[in-house]
Amino acid sequence: MKIKRADLDKVLRIIYNARSEYLHAGEPMFLSTPFKGGEKWDTDPVMGAWVDSRRFDAAQKLPYAHFFEGLVRHCLLNYLKANSSRPHFAVN
Repeated sequence: MKIKRADLDKVLRIIYNARSEYLHAGEPMFLSTPFKGGEKWDTDPVMGAWVDSRRFDAAQKLPYAHFFEGLVRHCLLNYLKANSSRPHFAVN
């Protein structure tokens, strides 16, 4: 599945909640599993999963790692763009 801009807020909230549960309670995260043919998608088509006797539903599924790489790249480029008007000094 490809994540649409309209769904981004919902997906980011799911990511934040999963990250918080992982950091504060040690809860596992349900990451999309790469598969052949899914390279152009953000998440796998699986609707849920059982991992170590734990049930995850589709609403808990997180995107592939490449989605996170793109998200970080986007944030860094926005930061650089916002701060590019500051004067740069050459270091000798």
